[in-house]
Amino acid sequence: MYDKLILWVETKVYGNYDCLLTACHSQAIGVTSSDAIPDGSFSASTQANDGRGPSAGRLNGYNGGWAPKTNTNHTDYLQIDLQYDYVICAVATQGSVNSDQWTTKYKIKLSLGVTFNTYKENNTEKVFNGNSGRNDIVKHGLREYALARFIRFVPTEYYGYKALRVEVYGVLLSTVPSQAPGNFTVTAISSTSIKASWASLPEYARHGDITGYKLFYRQKGSVDNLVMESVTGAETLTKDFTNLNKYTKYGFQVLPVGSRGEGPKSSVKVEQTLEDAPTIPSNLSQAEIMPDKQVGPKIKLTWYKPAEENGIIRSYTVFYSHNEDPYNIHTKTLKQNIFSYTVDVLGGATYQFHVRAATIKPGPNATLSVAVNDYEPSVAPNDASFSRLNQTTFNISWSPLTRKESYSKVISYEVKISLVLSGSRQKRSPANSKTVNTTKAFVILYDIQPCYNVYVRAYTKAGPGPYGQPLPLELIPGAPNNLRATDSQSTEMTLEWVRPQPAMEEEWKVEYSGKKSYNNSFSHEGSKDVQGTTKYTLDNLVPGTKYDLRVYGISKCGNNGFPSSFEVETKIGEPLAPVVLSLTTRKVAELQAEIDLWPAEQRNGPISAYQIIILKVSDCVQELPKDFHLKLKDLNDENLNFHPFYIAAEIENDPVHEKSWNFTVGDGKSYGTFINKELRKGGNYFAYQRAITRFNGQILEGYARKVASISVTPESLKYTKETIKGDTSESQVFRAAVIALCCIVFFLLIVIGALIWRLRRTELNKKATTVNSGIPAPSGGHQVSEPGVYMELHPRPSEGKSREPPEYQSLQDTQVTSNYYNVGFKRERSGKKDGGIYENSHS
Repeated sequence: MYDKLILWVETKVYGNYDCLLTACHSQAIGVTSSDAIPDGSFSASTQANDGRGPSAGRLNGYNGGWAPKTNTNHTDYLQIDLQYDYVICAVATQGSVNSDQWTTKYKIKLSLGVTFNTYKENNTEKVFNGNSGRNDIVKHGLREYALARFIRFVPTEYYGYKALRVEVYGVLLSTVPSQAPGNFTVTAISSTSIKASWASLPEYARHGDITGYKLFYRQKGSVDNLVMESVTGAETLTKDFTNLNKYTKYGFQVLPVGSRGEGPKSSVKVEQTLEDAPTIPSNLSQAEIMPDKQVGPKIKLTWYKPAEENGIIRSYTVFYSHNEDPYNIHTKTLKQNIFSYTVDVLGGATYQFHVRAATIKPGPNATLSVAVNDYEPSVAPNDASFSRLNQTTFNISWSPLTRKESYSKVISYEVKISLVLSGSRQKRSPANSKTVNTTKAFVILYDIQPCYNVYVRAYTKAGPGPYGQPLPLELIPGAPNNLRATDSQSTEMTLEWVRPQPAMEEEWKVEYSGKKSYNNSFSHEGSKDVQGTTKYTLDNLVPGTKYDLRVYGISKCGNNGFPSSFEVETKIGEPLAPVVLSLTTRKVAELQAEIDLWPAEQRNGPISAYQIIILKVSDCVQELPKDFHLKLKDLNDENLNFHPFYIAAEIENDPVHEKSWNFTVGDGKSYGTFINKELRKGGNYFAYQRAITRFNGQILEGYARKVASISVTPESLKYTKETIKGDTSESQVFRAAVIALCCIVFFLLIVIGALIWRLRRTELNKKATTVNSGIPAPSGGHQVSEPGVYMELHPRPSEGKSREPPEYQSLQDTQVTSNYYNVGFKRERSGKKDGGIYENSHS
């Protein structure tokens, strides 16, 4: 049988034996391709799982290969239906692609559809050597050529697990062409045509004469029947398909026609016709948007994609024009995903709108004609002005409204004049106004007296627009000349100016606006009306402020003239007192106390520093005297007999204090040129604070405000507490002795004071003659810091210098004659007056 088969193939198909050997071993039947052998042609005795089914057994497949359910059944097989009868010449195998599993030995069984016979060589069942790895391909030629439609691979030995991927080689045994034409290609040549081409069959696959070809096609995804086109003659290897749909995919197949029948179809080749222009956009429509005060009327266009896109839509283009300017065509190109566009339009105009889509080239236009409604003007004519032709005749002109401003075509202008009473108040009534209509942008008014206001508005078919701002028919006063400040103080200044020519007005407006370079939050503004004079004094100004001053005239119609302006700065004034939100009260045992200090508003000028003033409180002194600033000095000793107040510290205001801060009174440190002296035991004090401004060598002192009350525990209380605790040290004995001695001295001072008083009475009587001889006698004694010591006027030494200590000279409360000074009398001893005179001294 095999000999007859080989002889038949050799003579009918190949013509010689050498061609048979070469073609049969090299031509794969197509197990690897689902186009040649579909999945349904695979079967198996068993399968390991869904991913290892029979159709996974294709050579070079990526699904892991076929594997049986177990490795124990030696009859398991992989079967393939080759669909036609083939002369089998060779087989090839691979292992699993995903794991170390492969078949090392196998047998094959062949069948024409009835029974399966194991392939034998030399009358012995052939066992083929399989694979040694996952992806190595092992191919075996068959010495005994076999005819079969069905083939089974039966693994006999394996590595890891039975697994197979296979291919079968052979030639189709048929009287008709045994294969489809090769090199089948389809190429789009236009948006409606595709060219198909193929190669002629090799001689061994013709099985007779080729008389022509048949080609089949239909749209991809369509369920319609295939369309068939015939080609006559074996030499015709191309075919053009025309009248196809634009930018549409089609599937094509070709088969050979032999003298005894048709061969197999080729696999399907898909090609798409080329892009072309789209059809018009669908459902082009419009909606009119009414105007408002800010924007004019608009037309909103909307559309949809073309019914036939014929390619990839890349953009949409909108064209439009209107009948008032038909040759001015506006164009706007939009992205492919935009399906609306809004256009600013003119009221009363008729627009032609066109919209088209574009792929590789633009399509036809969708067209829409729209007549826009008329609307009232949105604004009034601007730039209205007048020229005076004579005393009662005025030429009023203005700029015509543009077409965009008027919203519709202007058909006329209306000019209204209204009488205005002189002064700032205006009054209108129908009897004092009239209107004039014109189609031009000017009008001449006759028999008009100042003061009138002129208003202009435009009309369209829809009605009037708004009136413009009033145009006063008057000459605006000129700017005052030679504006200056003749006297500038801290809170007032006098302004003078000269009337402009021609002089008309007798009413003026003075405006002022003040700022401070060192206080950005400060502002002081105001205005004053001035009548009948060109000189005015501004008062209630703020010291240390730079003022911007403006002066302008007021016309008889109540309108403002042109201003003159200049800047002037008021003088710096005494700083304000600190704003004390709460009084600090301290009762301490030490010789110092911490208090709160407070900032002052920098209204009258920049504050340079703050001074802390300490007042020692007594029964006779409860507050700072009004003239304390004339007597203040820095007392660096501990003597407070003359003035019980002193400057304890001067604190610079850099950086500027904006919140309260702490200060320790009596810490003994120097602050500026002042010493913050320790407080005294048993003393009661008030602390005052004032601001200081230094400017151009001048020192300005602010009002002193009380900020704290301080009470220091007496020394005697301290001793009492220490005695109670049982402290018997020598220091306590010494302190007690000092206290006793002080009491004795105090008692002696009282006795001495009484004796001095009696002595003074006697001396006054004896010296009455001397006093009345030409020198005025004092009206009474002048008490100084210590009780028991009195003063009397005596001639100064001949050299004209006082023998008082310098600090006392500056602190006298009562002025005396320049040629006299105060001395004290010594008291009598044993009833006899001592004639010696002593200067008043402080013990």
